[in-house]
Amino acid sequence: DMAGFASDVRVSPSGNYISALRSPELLKTIDYAGPNSVVGLVIVDISDVNNIRAVREAYLSGPEAVLAFCWLDGDRFVYVSYDLTVVTGSASASPQQDRVIGRVDARGQGFGGFDVHPDGSTMLVKLNESDSSSDIYLYSSTGDFLDRMTAVDQAYAPLWSPDGSHFMFKWGSSSGCLPATCGGTSGSTCTGFYAASHSRNLEYSQA
Repeated sequence: DMAGFASDVRVSPSGNYISALRSPELLKTIDYAGPNSVVGLVIVDISDVNNIRAVREAYLSGPEAVLAFCWLDGDRFVYVSYDLTVVTGSASASPQQDRVIGRVDARGQGFGGFDVHPDGSTMLVKLNESDSSSDIYLYSSTGDFLDRMTAVDQAYAPLWSPDGSHFMFKWGSSSGCLPATCGGTSGSTCTGFYAASHSRNLEYSQA
């Protein structure tokens, strides 16, 4: 039972832990997306079904609020906080052993999510432009900008393949509702693309 509002639920590669981003239930009392946002992290040990327990359970606020989380190999993880600090740790270790390894250089754009390469060396980062467009960029694991991966203006949800040889992203509208489910006239559509990891500045015809 994850008290509060839990989202982005993920299972660790080892299968021993479940993670989720965690916000208070009374979201109306906080600035969810702003500098006063409150988004923490909960990690639950599920390795023993007779002793399921939370090993990490925290609300983090302000600059330390969690924007995005990703499992690495085994039980290691990395997350990016509101001030774009990159933090790494292990579910089997205490929070005091977490380590800051860098900061994402968003170059004046909005951070919109990330995924870490299986070998931990690089990250795919979604950046949001001021005109609401977005694309996927390549960063080092410490947050340094390396290159541009897509040039399609509506790319989101970047994801490496398990072996790191390819990457995937979605394109299109990620909001709205389908007429069949809500009776509305507008719909939400998206298309999935994948390409080799060495690709750069991808347009639709190349992915």
